[in-house]
Amino acid sequence: KICVGILQSIYIILKSKPVCVVGFGGYASFPASIAAHICGVDLVLHEQNSVMSRTNRFLSKYATFIAQSFSNVKVEDSNVKSIHVGMPVRANISALAGEKFPNLNDDGKMQILVLGGSQGAKIFGTVVPEAIKLLSEETQGKIKIFQQCVPSDKSDIQNLYEGTKCELVLNSFFDNMSELYANTHLIISRSGASSVSEIAVVGVPSILVPLPTAVDDHQTTNTFDLLQAKATVVFKQKAFSAKALKKEIDVLFNDYNKLQLMSDNAKKVGIKDAGKRFADAIKKNVL
Repeated sequence: KICVGILQSIYIILKSKPVCVVGFGGYASFPASIAAHICGVDLVLHEQNSVMSRTNRFLSKYATFIAQSFSNVKVEDSNVKSIHVGMPVRANISALAGEKFPNLNDDGKMQILVLGGSQGAKIFGTVVPEAIKLLSEETQGKIKIFQQCVPSDKSDIQNLYEGTKCELVLNSFFDNMSELYANTHLIISRSGASSVSEIAVVGVPSILVPLPTAVDDHQTTNTFDLLQAKATVVFKQKAFSAKALKKEIDVLFNDYNKLQLMSDNAKKVGIKDAGKRFADAIKKNVL
């Protein structure tokens, strides 16, 4: 299939005559990227994670330059130019960069957003409700949770929250992410490149649990910029327990100033105009 894809890509490139081909990593980008090299067309790579994917590692020797989402990406071939441009995020998300951190007053509720990432996070479906149960009923009553889960786990997770005083919205997919981000005081999430980039751009305080099976443990290194900026709390999955999470929620629930500081710190490492920076880099180095 890859060989057929390369031949198809060569045909498309010869027909459309692009000034460059941009590859975003992964096996799906491999045929077109190789075809660009064969056809003598400039190849530009974008590496979304903090550790280069195997595809991008292989292709890097053919690249005009490599654009990076994170500041700490290690490019194996030091002869290849690399440029830190950030991870392009959706326009309705980047538009939130200038918004103020949502207020949390005596009558309001602390909004917690729980996201499992593209591969889901079954552990969130057990640890988070168990942690909420450990909080005082008074604290529970002042928390509103939006939690993503796979459809097959929805009823089980709903049952685990039974008896708590928190307000709960369970869904397998949220189509109003910009609205959720704008009103969220704390996000509990995996640390995929897109999630981390959006969290930084919007400025959402976070508790991140890297996926332990991620290739080259890239989800752990994805957290480094936010961690260094003191904008997040990171748990290895084996240390992510209900008791540990309850402790962090308790601390942050009772310290709005710390939440606001984490938000400000996150924005310092967020790049809201990554798409423009990437386009400008192509103009400068290719066109």
